[in-house]
Parts: sequence; C-alpha cells; structure tokens
Amino acid sequence: MSNKVQLKRRRAEYIGQKRAKETELTGLETDKKRLKAAIKSANEIKEDFDSENKTYSGIEIENNEWSGDTRNKADDKRDTLDEAVKCYGNKYDDAIEQMDSDLQKLETKIEGVESDITELSSSIESINRQLASN
Repeated sequence: MSNKVQLKRRRAEYIGQKRAKETELTGLETDKKRLKAAIKSANEIKEDFDSENKTYSGIEIENNEWSGDTRNKADDKRDTLDEAVKCYGNKYDDAIEQMDSDLQKLETKIEGVESDITELSSSIESINRQLASN
C-alpha cells in the first residue's frame, strides 16, 4: 500500500513538472516566433539599406562639372558620410548576427525543454504501468 501511495505521489509530482515544462515550452515557442519575425524584418530593412546605399555609392560627379575648394569640401563631407553609412551598416549586421545567435540559443533551450517533457512523460508512463500491475 505504501509503495502505491509513493508511486501516486511521484506521478503527481512528475505531472506537475511536465505541465510547468509545457508552459515554459509555449513561452519559448512564442519568443522564437517573435524573434524570427524580428530577424525577417531586420533582414528586409538591411536589404533596403544595401540597395539605397548602392544607389548612393554609384553617384559620381565628374571633375569638369565641379572643381575647386567647394569640391574639396564636398568630397571631405562625402568621405565622412561614407564612413558613417559604413559604420551604420556594420552595426546593423552585428545586430542581425546577435539575433541569429539568440535564436540558436533559444532553439537549443527549446530542445532541452522538449527532452525534459519526453523524460517526464516516460516516467509517468512507467509509474502508470507499475500501478496497473499492482
């Protein structure tokens, strides 16, 4: 009789743990879905940025169209702008890489929680078999 009570108690504990893991899994899956949407949006923005940057970079003024001190000042400002645009692009790439890394970590965590749920389910089934045989 005592063994049956212990088995039922352990089964109830495992069922509670399994429910908690399932709730955690639901939250992680929601986070994964939002992160994937954010990554998709960030990649689209980056593609738009790259396209506009390519157009901007393709603009050239011929030497015979503009020269002198004003041209030199404009070239200096363009160099500064080019550097700022490049820096922005690099920061955006870094942000996308970080989101990709976060997604990988999240997927690893999801796999771990799924594994925990499988183990708990197996333990519950084992206890159910033991209780049925007694």
